[in-house]
This record gives sequence, C-alpha cells and structure tokens, in this order.
Amino acid sequence: MKSCTSPPNHRLLEAPLAYRIGHPLAVWVAHQAKARELARTRLIFDYDAYGTQISTLKAFRGKTGWLTLKLVSVEALGNKEQHLVVAASTSDGHALAEDDPEKLLRLPARAQSAGLFSTADASLVKDVEARKIALLREINQRNLGYFEQEVQKLDAWADDLKLPKRSRRKLRRLHAGASTLRITL
Repeated sequence: MKSCTSPPNHRLLEAPLAYRIGHPLAVWVAHQAKARELARTRLIFDYDAYGTQISTLKAFRGKTGWLTLKLVSVEALGNKEQHLVVAASTSDGHALAEDDPEKLLRLPARAQSAGLFSTADASLVKDVEARKIALLREINQRNLGYFEQEVQKLDAWADDLKLPKRSRRKLRRLHAGASTLRITL
C-alpha cells in the first residue's frame, strides 16, 4: 500500500458523505484510523439523546463498564478479510449480549479524560475471545460451504467426462445387438 500522509483531492465537506469502501478517500481515512494509537478514554453515552428506545440497552442506563473494539484480520481462500469485534461488560462483570455493544456505539457520547482507572475485568476478556472464536467459526463455515460447492461442481464435471464413455459402450453393445435384431412388420 502506498504511504498515505494527506487525503487525495483535498476538499472541504459541508455535509457528511458516504463512500464505497474502495474509494481513495475512504481507503485513506481507514488507513489513518488504523495507524493511530488510541489512549484509553472514558465515554459517557447519552441514551435519552438517541431519540428512540433500544430495549436491550435500557437495563444498562446509569451503569459503568468497559467497551473494547478489536480488529481481527483473517486470510482465507486467498482473500484478506478484516472484521471489527466489539465487546462490552459492566463493572460488576456482566457481559453485554450479542449485538448490544454495537448498539451502544450508536448512542451519542462525549469523551472525558480517562484519569486513573483499573484494567478491564476477566468477563470482558472472555467475551472478546468468545466473539473472536464465533467470528472465526462463522468464516470457517462459510468457506466450507464454498468448498463443498466447488467439490460438487468438480464431481459433476467428472461425471460428465465419464458419461460419454458409458454412452459409447452402450452404443457399441446396441450396435452389436442390432446386427442380430430382426424386425417383423
């Protein structure tokens, strides 16, 4: 990848725009974001400012805890895939289920300096590992599905190659039998 130090086509944007993942500006932004070293930060989520209810997060209002985001890179079938694994747990050790950590990231938040705070609890570390394993299992299942499809295609192709030989043998037998076959009208 080329060294990215400044965005391509400098422009001031008045409104947020969506870019396809391969767009040069999107590639530059993603590269810059991944290269940054982020300090631990305290985020204060504002559930009420979101505007709509998220029933699974409602029980966590007023609680504190940990949120982590990990980049997982997987090389499979000649393609490099990158996935973000998001996990969160409360200070009392309760891991947020399924896609609740991602829902949490939709809420408006403000950042504060982290100050002194302890390390993440064991439940968060276990949850991150469980989510990574689930992701890898999902990728493996998908790849096995592709592999099975290709095996079936190869089997069908091999059967197609065998079929003409069988057909030729049958035709030879029929031809040999046809010389002795008498037709009566």
